[in-house]
Amino acid sequence: MGSDVFELRGNRALYDVLGVPRTASDVEIRRAYYKLAVVYHPDKNPDGVEVFKEISFANSILSDPARRRLYDSERLRTHIEGQARAYDPMMDPNVELTAEELRQFVERKRLEEEGKKKERSEFEKQREEEMRRRAEYDAKNPAFKQEYERMRALVKEGVAQRVSTVSVPRHSTTAELMQRLENKLREEEEHRQENSCGAQESKGGVRCTASTSVKRSMMQDFRLRHNGETPAPGTISMNTNCQATSSRLKFVSDLAKHSYSCDLEERLCKFANFDYRSYVENGIVDGGSVLEDAILADALGNYDRRR
Repeated sequence: MGSDVFELRGNRALYDVLGVPRTASDVEIRRAYYKLAVVYHPDKNPDGVEVFKEISFANSILSDPARRRLYDSERLRTHIEGQARAYDPMMDPNVELTAEELRQFVERKRLEEEGKKKERSEFEKQREEEMRRRAEYDAKNPAFKQEYERMRALVKEGVAQRVSTVSVPRHSTTAELMQRLENKLREEEEHRQENSCGAQESKGGVRCTASTSVKRSMMQDFRLRHNGETPAPGTISMNTNCQATSSRLKFVSDLAKHSYSCDLEERLCKFANFDYRSYVENGIVDGGSVLEDAILADALGNYDRRR
């Protein structure tokens, strides 16, 4: 029969190899395989190698319910070819697998499944042995089990408390850091100006405040622009310092302002439930900004261009 078995064409060859009908049960298939394997096993019959390959191949297919259903519906070859190409992407998708390639792949899958089955069996045996030893030890040492469970509960409770109390630190944005830096520099500059004004007051008896320093700076700028006068030595540094402290980056200064989103939300909250007709009419009569606010709130709705 040979290649007809491994070609997986039709749905009778595998049953004929084992000598069972297509309606045979799993028990009958297994019994037929064992009966033939004893006769044709290579250890007992060196001339029966090829026959043993055929009966092993047939048993590996028919003993698997899913594969048997595919074989009975004549779809097993396509299924196995798809598995083989997925297993080895280097295969040419336009070339059909030979009977020997199909046999080798089925045999490889069978050996892999048997290996996994054996590993699971060994693991279960070791697990059962370990559980048996634990049960014996716990029976002889009941205090140990109680202490173990108590410590386990304490550890679990401690972990839960740590998780609940952990707070995620908030990192400052670049704009906030720049704003803090500029505020600090401005405070230091004001402190230096106060000290310098205090020294001038002690010498000349003139009271120096922040308003007088600003006034002096404005007067100095006016004289420079219109009269062409030379600025006094003390006012040059003061003017420069004022310009340095007053200059701020745009995105930092915008941070301190009332944002567009906040302004829009306030307007929406303020004018969410109003009588539109009377509200607009009152705005027209009063001549205030009511009309502008009402139209803005009604037109924008929930729209926010910053989100």
